[in-house]
Amino acid sequence: MTTDNFLEILILLFIGAVSIYLKTKVQNLVKREDLTELTTIVEEVKQRYRSENEEWKAQLTLLNDRKIQVFTEEKDAIIVFYSKVNEWIWDKLNIALYEYTFANRDALSERIRKMEDIYNEVNVSFSKVQLLVDNDELIFVGHNLIIETLKLHSFVTLNCGSYNHWLGASSA
Repeated sequence: MTTDNFLEILILLFIGAVSIYLKTKVQNLVKREDLTELTTIVEEVKQRYRSENEEWKAQLTLLNDRKIQVFTEEKDAIIVFYSKVNEWIWDKLNIALYEYTFANRDALSERIRKMEDIYNEVNVSFSKVQLLVDNDELIFVGHNLIIETLKLHSFVTLNCGSYNHWLGASSA
């Protein structure tokens, strides 16, 4: 082995070592760049997730608020309906005919008109229940309640009309 060959081998070994050293450095640099890039990507995904999560929370809050509002409107419509039916039965249809004479015959006519007015209010409030409430059984019960109360209404109206007519004939 000559000195030239030895020098060539030494130079080749040196170049190989430098090459390996540089390759390792470049790999480490690439790994750091990749790590930085991966970190950036992870942060972007986290931010997008936070943003989407906040958007979903806001939509869920709106949906929940709307459900509460609808429930409240349904409940209020039902309460108004049954309050009107209660007023119809216990106030407007509960007439003591002995309180009316030919002297206050007009008051009886006014009372009959108020019975008709509350019947109309019951129908309006029931229409609102039908629009808002998605419960067929409740709608059926409300409908039957109106029909049965209307039978009582017709009975009272017929008797009041006959009595009012009699009062008119008595005063003549």
